[in-house]
Amino acid sequence: MSQHHTLPTDTLLTLPARRGDCLWVESGTVWFTADGADVVLAAGQRYWIEEDEPLLLQAMHPSRVRLTEPLRAAPAISGLERLRRYLQNVLSQG
Repeated sequence: MSQHHTLPTDTLLTLPARRGDCLWVESGTVWFTADGADVVLAAGQRYWIEEDEPLLLQAMHPSRVRLTEPLRAAPAISGLERLRRYLQNVLSQG
């Protein structure tokens, strides 16, 4: 899941970030504090969240940001299980 936000200059936004989320600046420049350090990101830059804590962002220029959740790996299935599902799908269609 992905959240997009458009921020005019000097706008503040609080995002409920969780560990593993990625903040991507699509355009503009934003400033925020994470893990006790000030971070400035410009267009095209990304930051991976390390702690479950809200982020307070400030747009230094008109900006568009996206917060995405980490990709979750699909559970592994065996080759035989994949074949069984494929055959079941083929047989149910015809």
